[in-house]
Amino acid sequence: MPVAIKGSDGGSVTLDAGAAAADTTLTLPNTSGTILQSGTAVTVAQGGTGAATLAANNVLLGNGTSALQVVAPGTSGNALVSNGTTWTSATVTASALTTASGSAPSYSARAWVNFNGTGTVAINASGNVSSITDNGTGDYTVNFTTSMPDANYSWSYGSQCTNSGAVTRQNIFPMMPDGANLVLAGSLRFYTGSTSAAFDSSIITASIFR
Repeated sequence: MPVAIKGSDGGSVTLDAGAAAADTTLTLPNTSGTILQSGTAVTVAQGGTGAATLAANNVLLGNGTSALQVVAPGTSGNALVSNGTTWTSATVTASALTTASGSAPSYSARAWVNFNGTGTVAINASGNVSSITDNGTGDYTVNFTTSMPDANYSWSYGSQCTNSGAVTRQNIFPMMPDGANLVLAGSLRFYTGSTSAAFDSSIITASIFR
């Protein structure tokens, strides 16, 4: 049967698709150039999406001859993850990205930093750390670029001792002596030094796990 293609300016073109084909009218609006089939989106079987609209930033998934499925971005930091059947938007752990021996899961650091704590504090290298605040001798705050979900994270530290003869051993402490809560979702404050005095250190490292 003939297939009529009509433009919004009133002109039309008729294509003969053969006697076996059903009558179909395609409308070509001049303003958008969208091809519509009987006023609806073109079906998947005919090369379309099966959907009239698609939300911004959604990802299309194949679905045979049925309308395509979509996956929304979800939470910030998510990635497309296969569950063996389809794709979902999910948080990615290190165990999903790397191969580790044994059955125990492997988790990557949510933030880490290597910085010089002497003179003008300077970051040597870091991940998810925006800056270091120098609060005084041996007293530092690590500020996260993206905050942790809460303050219930685990941390580890390391620092270089200041005395070349290793007479004065350098330690690192998670909180200041006043007992204030300095482990926050957006930052972590600690100090380096001995049990009797705080000292600056030329190499300080910190890692955050959550």
